[in-house]
Amino acid sequence: MGWPLQELYERPYLDFVHPDARAKVAAFADQLAHMPPGQSLQVETRARRRDGVYRWLRCSAAVAGGPEPMVYLSGTDTTDLHEYNEIHKTPTRPISSRSVGRWREELSADEVATFWRLAGAELAGLGYART
Repeated sequence: MGWPLQELYERPYLDFVHPDARAKVAAFADQLAHMPPGQSLQVETRARRRDGVYRWLRCSAAVAGGPEPMVYLSGTDTTDLHEYNEIHKTPTRPISSRSVGRWREELSADEVATFWRLAGAELAGLGYART
């Protein structure tokens, strides 16, 4: 997404979300904050790259148990799918809003995963660990 880590740490996560999707992402955060460990949630939204271009991301979040609450997030860029569906007038298949089960940590090291890890921690009011 092109953002330096320092800027990701310094700015509110909603600064990186498309203005039309901020209420939906804030509601997603509120749901995460009240979920018990072991449950997961998905949201599809647009996030802004550093060059100002918005990309569609399908994000999965899971609440982990343990002595300190933790939320794991990962994002998949689905912009190409949205563009294809727009060209061919094919509706985007809705994603499930909630699933229950165990979650295995599978975060990639790229900037999208880092962005959503930071955003998820902030969303859930958990803070974050800089790695």
